[in-house]
Order: sequence, then C-alpha cells, then structure tokens
Amino acid sequence: NLNLSVSQLGCSYGPSVQAAILQKPLILLVTFTLLAALWLGGNRVENRLIPRSPKRVLLNCLGLTTNISFVPIAMNGFSIFNCYPHPSGGESMVRLPDVLCFEDVWTAQALPWGAVSISISCLSFAVLAVLAYKSPTMGRATQNLCFLLDRFRPESYTWNTCMLARNLTLAAAPSLSHNSYLKIFIITTVLVAYSSAVLVFKPWKVPVHNNADFCTSVALMLTMCASVGMSRTPGLQHSGDGGESAAWEFLKVAAMAPFVLTAVIILVLMCVTHRTTKSDIHKEKFDSMLKLLFKTAKSTSQVASDPDRESTLVALENNSLNLSLYDMQDICKACQLVEEILMGKFSLTSTASGSPRRANATVDVVPLGEVQYAW
Repeated sequence: NLNLSVSQLGCSYGPSVQAAILQKPLILLVTFTLLAALWLGGNRVENRLIPRSPKRVLLNCLGLTTNISFVPIAMNGFSIFNCYPHPSGGESMVRLPDVLCFEDVWTAQALPWGAVSISISCLSFAVLAVLAYKSPTMGRATQNLCFLLDRFRPESYTWNTCMLARNLTLAAAPSLSHNSYLKIFIITTVLVAYSSAVLVFKPWKVPVHNNADFCTSVALMLTMCASVGMSRTPGLQHSGDGGESAAWEFLKVAAMAPFVLTAVIILVLMCVTHRTTKSDIHKEKFDSMLKLLFKTAKSTSQVASDPDRESTLVALENNSLNLSLYDMQDICKACQLVEEILMGKFSLTSTASGSPRRANATVDVVPLGEVQYAW
C-alpha cells in the first residue's frame, strides 16, 4: 500500500501536507534506486557461480514494481480531490480533514504535489500502454517485457493496459462526486464491463486465472453494494432492536466475506498454478493433443478425398444440424489453431494496415505446410 502512516512520523516531525502526499511517490523512487543499485552492484562483483544479469532483468523489476504501485500512486494523487462537505459550508479532504479543499493551504501544498502523483500515474500508464502495443514488433519481447506479457495469452498482449485503465478509473471514481451512489454506480459499471471482458476474451494463460479474476471483480462489487447500506446507517450498530443489530452484522460480514474469498482463491491458485506450469504436465497435454490431432486429420483427409463430394457435403450438413452456433465457432477456432501450429503462424499477425508484425512467440517456429503427411 506504500503507506507510512503506521510509523507515526508526524509525532516526531509534526503534521505536513506535503509529506502525507509525497510519501508514496518517494517510496517508489527509493525502490527504483535500490533496484538499480543492486543490479549495478551485482554486475560489478565478479563471481563465477552467479552470472551477470542482463539489462532486461532490471527492466522487468522496474516494470513489475510500477505495475504493483500503480494503484497506490493513482489513489494518492486523486485523494486531493476526494472531499466531503461541511454542514456550515466548505469542504475538507477525506484523507486530511484539517485541510480545507480549494482553500489557500490546499492550493499551495496539496494541489502541486497531488498533481505530481497524478502525473506519475498517467506517465506510467502511457509508457506501459505503448510498450504493450509495440511489443509484437520488438525483438525478444517476451523476455524483455515479461512483466507485461508473461501472464497473458499472445493474442491478449495488451490486457495489462486494460487492467491499468480499470485501476485508474477506480482510483479516480471517489473524487468525482460527493454522491456515494454515483461513485458506487461508476465503480460497479467499470467492474461489470471488465469482468464481462474477462469472460469473453479469456486473456490469462492459465484458465483458472480467468475465473479467479472474474470472481475477484464480483467480490469487489458485493463489497461496494454492502458499503451502501453501511454508509447510510451510521447508528444501526448502536440501536437496541435485535433485528437491526442482526442486519448490521450481516452488512459487516457481506463487506468482509469477499476479501476472505479472494485470499482463499489466491491460495488455491498458488497450488494449481504450480502444478500446471510443470514441464511434465505440458508434455502430457501435448501428447494427448497430438494423438487427437492426427486422428482428426486422418478422418478429415478421408472425407475430403471422397469422390462423391456432393453426398459428402449433404451428410455433413445433415450432421451439423445438431451443432449450435457456439459449437461451429469453436470448430472454426480449433481449425485456425491447427493451421497456425502446422504453418508456424504464431510468429506473424496482421495489423489494420496489412503489414506483418512479429508476435510474442517464446521460441522460433518451424513451418510445416509443405511437408506431406501420409495420414
């Protein structure tokens, strides 16, 4: 969270608006400096057992740190606009109630450093978005930019940009209005759109990660819905009515349960992902895929070489009546994947202009299109 409030520095050095807003960007800067120093120091020490780290190791460490700290830095910047109104007029910052929004102290101390934090977030978003978009044209992109590409499927190489856009919107939403319902509506809309996109595009390499990402978004939406009731019932927990007290306890459970569920999902994913990334599991899946591929190719070749083509087409059309549109779409996609495996087309994609682009292939591909197989 990049939060130093637990250290109680204000007790020693006094309260400071600049320190409260600058602490997170400064922690990020110090982290970058330490990573660079460790990388330089490690490469200067001569050790035969430990090889020198290439520049891409430092680049990936800096990029991963930027991804992790993106939400805290963005929320830190937008927090200067997150104000609550006073009954007698005027507004105060939710984060620093002693600071009146849009007054002299806010303008002189909070606004400049908040703008710096927002600028860091926007610059990070722009740099990471451009790197993700340009990655298909870069050499060794999967190694140099593995913090952007390693988690996602090759066709979803820009998904990290979608995640950052979601996080940036969620960070800015609390500062857009004093109306809690409007804030929750914006946040819920963003989460629904993102979770729907996850189900449609399935960007994660490991299938269970797609389900976990969707469940996490739903859990956050449930927390937001529960927070509506909690924010509008300030005296509910002190009422003497047993029914209302039970309702208050239910709201607290509804707010905490999604976080517990997310923690359980993360623990399960650690076990599942560890198993699915083993090389023997990949070899087992490949062998079963290869047997099915050869069997299907043999049957398809026999049907395609049938001299009575017209009756064959009639029979295929009759059999396809039992298929849904989803089944036909899956068959078409499977045929495209087979074509890409045989022809080595995983290394080439087409842009809107029609120019070839190098995709994020982890290994060199070997075209097999001209090889004649005796099915």
